[in-house]
Amino acid sequence: MRARSVLLGVLGALGLACAWLLLAPVSIQPEAWDPGGNPYGGGVFAANEHLAHVRRTALEDGARGPEDVLVDPDETVTTGVEDGRILILHGGAQRTLADTGGRPFGLARDHKGGLWVADGRRGLLHVDHQGKVEVVSTEQGGVPFGFTDDVDMGPDGKVYFTDADARWGPDDLKLAALEAGPNGRLLRYDPETKQTELVLGGLYFANGVSVAPEGNYLLVCESTRMRVLKVWLRPERVGQTEVVVDHLPGFPDNVTSAGAGAYWIALYGPRSALKDRAFSSPWLRRIGARLPGPGLTRPGRHGMAVAVSHLGRVLAFLDDPAGGYAPVTTVQELHGKLFLGSLGEDAVGEVTAPLRRP
Repeated sequence: MRARSVLLGVLGALGLACAWLLLAPVSIQPEAWDPGGNPYGGGVFAANEHLAHVRRTALEDGARGPEDVLVDPDETVTTGVEDGRILILHGGAQRTLADTGGRPFGLARDHKGGLWVADGRRGLLHVDHQGKVEVVSTEQGGVPFGFTDDVDMGPDGKVYFTDADARWGPDDLKLAALEAGPNGRLLRYDPETKQTELVLGGLYFANGVSVAPEGNYLLVCESTRMRVLKVWLRPERVGQTEVVVDHLPGFPDNVTSAGAGAYWIALYGPRSALKDRAFSSPWLRRIGARLPGPGLTRPGRHGMAVAVSHLGRVLAFLDDPAGGYAPVTTVQELHGKLFLGSLGEDAVGEVTAPLRRP
């Protein structure tokens, strides 16, 4: 009798757990979407292990998460880390420029040696060359920024930045990824008028942004749609938007100019059959939201980056299935090298740049 009672108790507990897993309310509102086939492993996306040879420059004082990296001509590296500091690395030495009090993600250099900072918790910031931090924008149209993510400055001095997800902040990355909704925005800040305006809304996790050197267009990544958009800024085409590249083998994070119309796109993690299935199944994503831990949103430990032309032609693809340095969240090319940032690593990466396809 005792054994039977224990068994019934276990079965009852399992039944309640299953009912909760299937029926408990969740705060996300996912929609079905078919991501199409995964191109990884064939053609231009064949595995090559180029990123298995990354050299590491370790961060000091327990710093982690150099999500974005700026590299000056003398190879001085500036990066923001998860404890809120902005660090400068040069010649084996490291110093702290500033502490934003938030989570600095994207960085862009201004014309006076200062920085524009997309801080996921505090909004758009400006940091001068002495480390003074100023919050310059926290909302647009009455809607506060949820997840200020990346930033770049155009040749006219205007600042373009992304609010990855207005519903979910950096502490709710799991829910943002599972909902995968059109909650992101591309925004523009004018330092002269101090006004912030909407450039493009309805984006699916608006992530990296890079303004063309000539200022006639920009590229912006939609991470949960695995694609990159071109947004025209040239007066006769302003407001026009087109898809530059889609059906990527991973989730695009930051995008940076390599000059001559080429761009590096860091891929946060690889696609998988389960992740692709979850995109087409809101039911599966609701279950994922009820489970503890990252679950479906855990990035596969696989370093990936792709170079494309501004017309969408794939110029190079680099990866490391072993994930020696992963996830890769930014790629900056300089002097025949690629400098890598990562949301999870405790070092800045460096690897020899490949020859890109003509």
